[in-house]
Amino acid sequence: MESRNVSLSSHEAHIFDFLNTSQSGSAHKSSGISLRTFLSSLIFSILWFFAEIGLFSYLRPKLQEIYQPKCKTIVTESKKIESLQDDFFAWVKPTINEFSIEDYLSYGLDAYLFLRYLMVLLTMFICSAVLNIVILLPINYTGNVENSNVHGLDTLSMSNISPEKNERYVAHFIMSLLTIIWFHYLLLYELNYYYSTKGKFISRINTLSTVLINNVPKNLQNKNIIEGIFNRLPGDIEHIWFIYDAQKLNKLSDLTTNFINELEWAECRLIAERLNSIRLSNYNRNTKKKEIVNPNNDHIIPLNYRLYQYNEVTPTLNLPIKIWKSEIVIPGLSKRVDAIEYSSTQLLKNLMIIEDLKDKLLTDTKQRTDKILIEFSDAVSAHITNQILLSENRSEMNCTISDVNIKDIIWANVTNDSTWMSLIRKISARTLTIIVIIGWVVPVAAVGLVSQLPYLTVLFPVLQWLNDLPDYAKGLISGILPTLALTLLTEIVLIIFRFLSWWKGKFTGAELELNLQIWLFIFLFIHLFLVVTISSGFTVIFQNLINNPVSIPTLLATNLPKASNFFFSYFVVRGLAYSGNMLLQINMLYWKYIYYPLVDKTPRQKYQRQIELPKLQWGSIYPYFSVLGCISIVYSIISPLILIICTITFFLVLSSYKYCLRYIYDSNNERETYGKFYPIALLQLYAGVYCLELSLIGLFMLQNCVRLALLMSIVLVFTIYANIKIKKKYSHSLPFVTAKDIENLTTFPKNYERTNEKCSANENNVELQDLETNNGLSNQQRQQQQILTEDSKVKNKGSCKEDILYSSSDLIKPVIWIPRDNYGISDKEIARLRAKGLEVTNQGCTFLIFGEDCDDGGDEGEEEVEEAQDMPCNPLRSSECSPVPALASSFIEDFKKEPSLFSASSTPSGVSFSEEGLKLTINERYDNPGLKSNFYIMFGKVEVVLKAAPGRGVISSFYLQSDSLDEIDWEWFGGDPYEAQTNFFSKGNTTTYDRGGYHSVSEPQHLFHRYTIDWTESSLTWYIDGIPIRTLLNTSSEGYPQTPMAIFASLWSGGDEENSPGTIDWAGGITDYNNAPFSMMISKVIVIDYSSGTEYHYSDNSGSWSSIEATGGKINDRVVEANREFASLVGCLPDENDVTPPQFINHPEDGAENRKEYSGPRVSDNFVNRNTQEWPFQTVIDNSKSSSNLTNSKNFTTEQSGAAKSFSNSYLFALTLMSFIAIIN
Repeated sequence: MESRNVSLSSHEAHIFDFLNTSQSGSAHKSSGISLRTFLSSLIFSILWFFAEIGLFSYLRPKLQEIYQPKCKTIVTESKKIESLQDDFFAWVKPTINEFSIEDYLSYGLDAYLFLRYLMVLLTMFICSAVLNIVILLPINYTGNVENSNVHGLDTLSMSNISPEKNERYVAHFIMSLLTIIWFHYLLLYELNYYYSTKGKFISRINTLSTVLINNVPKNLQNKNIIEGIFNRLPGDIEHIWFIYDAQKLNKLSDLTTNFINELEWAECRLIAERLNSIRLSNYNRNTKKKEIVNPNNDHIIPLNYRLYQYNEVTPTLNLPIKIWKSEIVIPGLSKRVDAIEYSSTQLLKNLMIIEDLKDKLLTDTKQRTDKILIEFSDAVSAHITNQILLSENRSEMNCTISDVNIKDIIWANVTNDSTWMSLIRKISARTLTIIVIIGWVVPVAAVGLVSQLPYLTVLFPVLQWLNDLPDYAKGLISGILPTLALTLLTEIVLIIFRFLSWWKGKFTGAELELNLQIWLFIFLFIHLFLVVTISSGFTVIFQNLINNPVSIPTLLATNLPKASNFFFSYFVVRGLAYSGNMLLQINMLYWKYIYYPLVDKTPRQKYQRQIELPKLQWGSIYPYFSVLGCISIVYSIISPLILIICTITFFLVLSSYKYCLRYIYDSNNERETYGKFYPIALLQLYAGVYCLELSLIGLFMLQNCVRLALLMSIVLVFTIYANIKIKKKYSHSLPFVTAKDIENLTTFPKNYERTNEKCSANENNVELQDLETNNGLSNQQRQQQQILTEDSKVKNKGSCKEDILYSSSDLIKPVIWIPRDNYGISDKEIARLRAKGLEVTNQGCTFLIFGEDCDDGGDEGEEEVEEAQDMPCNPLRSSECSPVPALASSFIEDFKKEPSLFSASSTPSGVSFSEEGLKLTINERYDNPGLKSNFYIMFGKVEVVLKAAPGRGVISSFYLQSDSLDEIDWEWFGGDPYEAQTNFFSKGNTTTYDRGGYHSVSEPQHLFHRYTIDWTESSLTWYIDGIPIRTLLNTSSEGYPQTPMAIFASLWSGGDEENSPGTIDWAGGITDYNNAPFSMMISKVIVIDYSSGTEYHYSDNSGSWSSIEATGGKINDRVVEANREFASLVGCLPDENDVTPPQFINHPEDGAENRKEYSGPRVSDNFVNRNTQEWPFQTVIDNSKSSSNLTNSKNFTTEQSGAAKSFSNSYLFALTLMSFIAIIN
């Protein structure tokens, strides 16, 4: 330092030290650590790894859209793979044992060869470990003298050999020679393997027949001339695309896409806001199931038809303000407009402009660039085109790119027609890349200085105030900030390099990734290996390279052995962390469950996110493992123990990638290079070989082993010669395939057979056609895919066989996709937009009043859509719904104490049990007491002895409802002492208004009555006090409830002032809460199930009763027995003296004291009509015939035979007589 200060000022010396601190030589801190210290320092990493593996194993079966999306995500059947079992470690054996890397050929050549690259590294280091560890470790360990300063793990490296025993270095020379020979053998074998495998593989890929030709002069940009140039090649030209300078068109296309998104988002907001205006605050019953009376006639119309009309809302947006060449939105200054009207108008306007611009481009040859795309009928012509001179003028048509995937083209670079601008961009990008590589030491050193606050304040006196901070604050700054900053810097450098690769003018994403691989490897090799290894600093490396290159071996020999222990730890930590993070997919968890729900606001965005599989960018993955391979090669001789550690590391990474490539990542990568990364990565390992040879030369020189140093120098020369010859031999042939490979199409896996599609520009066309015939998906999924299929069919018209090809050519008139709702709001919007000339659909996505299928996302403070509480899974919309518990028996419940078969569903404080039975009470506004059964019945009979709640606007409800939204209702109005309402719904359909009926009943708010529902597969009958008052046949055009139902009771205020006028009118007026409490009483409930089994589940999504299956039982197999039990439970037995009144029948899981197994006598079989399994005295009303057959508000019409009338009259007489006798007694 003193000698340096002779020529440098004090401040300049500090700056020089600043560039050589931080990471420089940081690996030397691990020098001499013991095995115990080494292991103890890894405990946290090992525990963290097992924690990640455990969490992954636990979450994998639960979050299959993250960890097995290729099994569960909506993709074509050809892409779906068999799902793993849900066992905790079910993924281990298939990943490690069952799938060899050869099975991954179907996932793309890049993916397969990356796994092979890891296997090559594993093979290289396992074989090296067998010899090097056995031979070199004992030599190193016993190579020192007593009282040596070398200790810890350093005793196992070359640094432990004392100068007195330098003859032992002969073994290291021999083993290094064998290692280098072994490396070259693997290298040549793999290059030959790659050459042959690539030829077989890409002969199956259709995009191989497409070639991009650059520098095509204007006088040759004629189809006839181009066809004349290539007419002597085998095969025909399928199509020629001229590439136009369409920058204006592309900008307009992007703007149009924004308008599409804005329009769909605005429609989502409008629907959400209108649904908010009709919701009933904190009520358990969904208002879409309530109905009101049309005052103009006797028909019943849905309440939902009127609700949203009372609170019309219009989403708005702020128009951007133009400031110079940019547009920004300034709240308060920007003009607010109707979002739907503005977006739809601008969308139509832009679509017309786009069509006009496209027509003009087709006729304006001046707008053509100097590039063309040619698609041949076979791959032979494409390969020949890529290898011959296409023009006598060497500056014309002198650059061709084969294997072009049109979806991978970077149009901004392709449409650049300026040769000088391209040259300037290339030079400037390469210059900036070198500057970043060399100058990156500055931000890294700056981050390192944050951990050394005293030195930082000396270097920058303006920061002296940091010394006055409390110790905990300084500890926080020096401990956490550097780690976060280094992580951020690593991400930034990747972004910078990717941008610079784009700035160089690469035409395709595949070219960009290949360029990124080269430069990122150089960066990582310098900063991940050399900078942390060489203690003299980063600047010294370049000074020696320029001024004294002969000193490099000595520099490496002095520093590399000291850093070996650091890389032991680094390999273990990085290997565990990398493989654990790869499996756990923490970043995907963040995107999926935090970020995407915030930004995806429309059905299109949500669906696209659902079907998109993550893709790997190999240009940033290969370099990292190439550097690790180089480090392993360097230390394979210097410290052979690293071979064991790196073997474990590469095995863990290989296993994690095998799982992720098979189950997570998309194998259809547009940036597929067909294995071009592989030979580059193999040749990059030469960097490790050179460092090994140079360091050994230096070590031999330092130990006075001159002969060994000379021999190693000769090996270095031969290595350089071999490198040059191998690169020269394979660099020309590797990009191409032989004609034999192209013709031999029968020996490759069937996964990559060529299709008959002529259009290579649109791979999704075939995929979407597969979706149309996919029978394994739900109706909603098929609707979603059909929308994108139709959209794609329109786009294909402009993206494939037209004479024009560019990024916006596939933007024809799009299909606007908005969510459907159960209130007809979206239907009105469809009609509104279609009147403007837009194509609109609402299929495939439903926006419910409860829950969110689409986000509101408004910025005007709109209230969010109210979420459902305990909303069941709808089996007609999801295949993931669990089976429901079956009753499969009969019982009576008197509610004298809290029952085990029912649970409070809302406002528990309003639910009470006593000797009188169940009481549901509204004590104050917003109360909504309710009860729900913990079981389901599949056809059966339910009878409730109930007294409705009094009070204007108060609604008492008793109903059956299924998870698929079938429903059977009883409802009573607190202000109507004469009527009860019956109703039904099928699959949530409320689009018609002729389902409800009103029936006379005496003082339902003051007297208990028996209300019964008899529900079979053929008919549905409602009873009041044993008298049938309405029957619905299973021929109704309005649908028929026929799926397993739970039983509900609830009390709510339809007359609340916050409700819409339609709701209040239907409920009988505004509720006066000053008259609270309002109470509804239930003294008994009798429930019988006509089916048996333990669970009911849906075998498909048809919603028919025949699709319901009973686990351990059958549907409708206990009808006769159940009706006998019902008669027993209501006391309707032939001889009451012989009956032991049962409280509970055949319900095995209930153990309440007030319930017993049924042991009384059975009712005669004659009591039930065996032909119809119905009571012989029922009212039959067929909704499918005429709505006039329905009951009106005061009366009902019966259609009975004479025998039935006689039987009914006799039965009524008997009931009257029995009632009179009971009163007298």
